[in-house]
Amino acid sequence: MKQKYIQTFVGSYTVSENNPTRYVNTDTGVELILKTRKNPTLTQTAHFLVSKTPMESTFTYLSGLWQIQGGKPIYRVSDYVSVGKRNIGYAVMDLFSITITTTAP
Repeated sequence: MKQKYIQTFVGSYTVSENNPTRYVNTDTGVELILKTRKNPTLTQTAHFLVSKTPMESTFTYLSGLWQIQGGKPIYRVSDYVSVGKRNIGYAVMDLFSITITTTAP
């Protein structure tokens, strides 16, 4: 299992001109895709992110999205690690962007 840390993905992502489900951070070249499960189980989130850094050839799972209280669609995200404490981040979304931060908005 490839470990991924939220700190690596902090930043602003805008929707790609070529693919409306793909979001790109133009500063780092990191790409995100927002995916939705049709029938999530009780232990799965309905929405999740997959990511690809410029050094990777394929998209891999990054984090589930847990909705939290707030006016905007704000989701809690976490590291994808096998052992140890998981760091928490936040994904603030609108129609054209995703912003990932490590502090609550």
